[in-house]
Amino acid sequence: MQPTYSARMFFYGAEDGDPRGLADIRSWEDMDPGRAAQEVQRSAYPDLYAGQEDAADASPTRQGSTSTAPAVTE
Repeated sequence: MQPTYSARMFFYGAEDGDPRGLADIRSWEDMDPGRAAQEVQRSAYPDLYAGQEDAADASPTRQGSTSTAPAVTE
């Protein structure tokens, strides 16, 4: 796994727009986090993202980061 590449693709997608990233999803800020993740990931199991917010929120803390923003470098 390449965490920097994966994070960049999730948030910004490919330059040609396919796959799209979170920034390409209209009004993602107003969506439930699970729905926004599904819009990006296009999983065959859309309900799996819902309810995972606690684990996702805890991940940066477990890795020693105090920031809640993703660290994505260009």
